[in-house]
Amino acid sequence: MLAVQDPTREERMLSAAGLRGSPAIPMTAWRGISGRRYVARIHRPHDLEPSEATRIVVLGIVRDEGGNAHRRGVAHGLDLAGAEAWLLRMRHAGCNEVHVHRTTADAAECRAIARDLTPTSKGSV
Repeated sequence: MLAVQDPTREERMLSAAGLRGSPAIPMTAWRGISGRRYVARIHRPHDLEPSEATRIVVLGIVRDEGGNAHRRGVAHGLDLAGAEAWLLRMRHAGCNEVHVHRTTADAAECRAIARDLTPTSKGSV
């Protein structure tokens, strides 16, 4: 049996570090199953406040020594308790980054984005 390759992938962004004297904001982009591109800000897991977890799609990431991002989870539209639990699970899974795609989309669009960023989308993220 052939392994199915994950069609979603990270596309690292160039930094604008040092422009006009301001520090660079760590950003990245993810390409979904559909081919759509989603720009995300990179946070350390303990720096993301659970109260910030509404109207966002978040990815729990383990970045290896080679710089490759390995997704451990995708979530969206979390309430405070759900965000706390998800972040704890991601920390226990070894995540050293959380990628946050902020959107003004409604709940249905957030679900669609999360599915698009989940390689084995079968209805749950």
